[in-house]
Amino acid sequence: MAIPESQLTTWSNQGAVTTSAAVYNSVRTAIESNSSPLNDQLDNIEIYLQGSYSNKTNIFAESDVDIVVQYNHTFKRNITNLPVDQQRAYLNSYSNASYLWQHFKADVLRALELYFGVQRVKCGNKAIKVIFPNSRITADVIPALHYREYTRFNSVGNEHYFDGISFEDSAGNQIINFPKEHRKNSEDKNASHRANQWYKPTVRIFKNARSHLVDLGKISEDSAPSYFVESMVYNVPDNLFGQNYELTVQNSINFLYQHQFNKFICPNHQHLLFGDESVHWDSDNMTHFLKELIVLWNNW
Repeated sequence: MAIPESQLTTWSNQGAVTTSAAVYNSVRTAIESNSSPLNDQLDNIEIYLQGSYSNKTNIFAESDVDIVVQYNHTFKRNITNLPVDQQRAYLNSYSNASYLWQHFKADVLRALELYFGVQRVKCGNKAIKVIFPNSRITADVIPALHYREYTRFNSVGNEHYFDGISFEDSAGNQIINFPKEHRKNSEDKNASHRANQWYKPTVRIFKNARSHLVDLGKISEDSAPSYFVESMVYNVPDNLFGQNYELTVQNSINFLYQHQFNKFICPNHQHLLFGDESVHWDSDNMTHFLKELIVLWNNW
């Protein structure tokens, strides 16, 4: 017996929005406050949501609001894909920065501690966590530098690059993400000329099914992270979305399970979903997730 349409409809609903907006506004206020060490650099800083709350694929079970605090005056870049003459033109146009990511992270951390108090601010592996008393939602604040993946450089202003962020984990490993590209491409897939507003609700269904499988003990908590589940569904062809949730989910599962998914991409179009990059999913974990999802579907 398939999972009924009524259950899928419930799972398709977006999680909390008002509380996440309040968390975001609190973090922005902390960074922009008079006591913040970043107060005189606000023209060079962007603050925005990333992840499921930004992409409107969040479900009720998700409690961490990802917030990027991005510094633009210093940026990281990759110019290795440019022709030699364009690499030379780039190097002649820009000099090395003196205010580095480590300095920026320290200033972001200090701004948060001054505003919220040291006891509510904790440094994690990739983000600075801010705890909000009497709320199940926390903020994961990511201090990041602007990152540019160059495809053309003739001169400053006559250039093209994909817009990303660069930061480091606690071991000093560089992590490169493209949250703006992710959001733009997800909006496009969800648009009326493609999946016709069915894509994002379907992502939420898969995420809720994943949480249900974790609760049943069928998969581990960390085997199917939210970002990878969303990226997996992104690879379902547009024509398989629509009519109703039961048909959409069934068609999506069949496609994903039967397809050779080694070429699946993330919504940012810069990373493969599987591979050797810093951001990738283990293919065995995806296969196990789909197998358990099929069992759940057939034995509801």
